[in-house]
Amino acid sequence: MKKIVITLAAVAVFLIAAVANAGIQDFTIVNNTGNEIYYVYVSATISQDWEEDLLGNEIMYPNDQLQVSFVGGSNHCYWDLKIQDKDGRTQDWREIDLCTVGMVTLTYSNGFYNASW
Repeated sequence: MKKIVITLAAVAVFLIAAVANAGIQDFTIVNNTGNEIYYVYVSATISQDWEEDLLGNEIMYPNDQLQVSFVGGSNHCYWDLKIQDKDGRTQDWREIDLCTVGMVTLTYSNGFYNASW
């Protein structure tokens, strides 16, 4: 099992959101899909666009874990997650409360990606 560590810098737009329950948004993505994941995007729910791909030149192989750390003091709790596999299939999940979630586990069955946290 390989661990990939990524640090996200919170940009000014995230500081605009007023959040009642501030918390630490660091979390781990676990790839239990059996598929290779080529792209991972995490963006604040309030954002209109996806941020840059977290993997860059890396590939998230089955059973890999991606540790995502936030720096910059953002209070924003709700984030969206999007993945794309080697065959171009994508899936996204909206409004994940990363102030209370520490791990997102990805699975794949019956032609669909699923996430649990």
